[in-house]
Amino acid sequence: MMYTANDHTFAIIAYKENKYLEKTILSVLNQTVKTNIILSTSTPNDHILGLCDKYNIKYVINPNSKGAGSDWNYGYNACVTPLVTIVHQDDIYDDDFAETTLKYANRSSDLILLFTDYYEIREENAVSNQKLLKIKQIMNHLIQYKFMWKNRAYRKFILALGDSISCPTVTINKDKMGKDIFDTTLKNSCDYLTWVLMAKSKGEFIYIPKQIVGHRIYPESATSLNIADSSRSKDDLQIMMMLWPRWLAKIIHHFYVKSEESNKI
Repeated sequence: MMYTANDHTFAIIAYKENKYLEKTILSVLNQTVKTNIILSTSTPNDHILGLCDKYNIKYVINPNSKGAGSDWNYGYNACVTPLVTIVHQDDIYDDDFAETTLKYANRSSDLILLFTDYYEIREENAVSNQKLLKIKQIMNHLIQYKFMWKNRAYRKFILALGDSISCPTVTINKDKMGKDIFDTTLKNSCDYLTWVLMAKSKGEFIYIPKQIVGHRIYPESATSLNIADSSRSKDDLQIMMMLWPRWLAKIIHHFYVKSEESNKI
């Protein structure tokens, strides 16, 4: 099928009172190609609902949150379009994200998901040449080429080395993958495990080598907090031990953790 703007939804997942939420909302509103937007929250409050009213954004409330995976599933399930991008409440989308995503989706014959490169936002400055970003670019490099889009062995191998896919850059084909795709067993690496499981499916994983999402790094971000208390590291090791012998998983995990140290604040 040929995807149009009507076939894509930004699903913003909001939590408590995040000071960056309005900037995130504006970034998806100001796209060169206007697609659909909804907001999902398990913590309704005046800040979140006030912004939805201000910008006329449809919202849904998850009455039974059981962690990040549960919240992402609720927002994802609420979308009625075939293409869904899960938006984190503190990240920024360049104005050509939707346009670029649709262009690549229309090159696919059997889309599972596509994801883009990204840059970091540190103290309101865009950082595009950080060490971890370079490592992920190398890992994902071959997946930008059409002849590799259906190569399940390669994408499973890459993900076995670590999570090279940044969650807010991902757009999922809901028509193919169905509902409740996100893992709910892990506290912090539910996205990583989800990509690992989806990589086994027949279909196309597409990497867009353009830095068109800004992932914000700051002390209160979920990424920084989870790295600081080592909870994400424990989840990542658990996933790697599903993919490698235990001794080898520990060695790979050691170097993976080292590469993530740049995300510490």
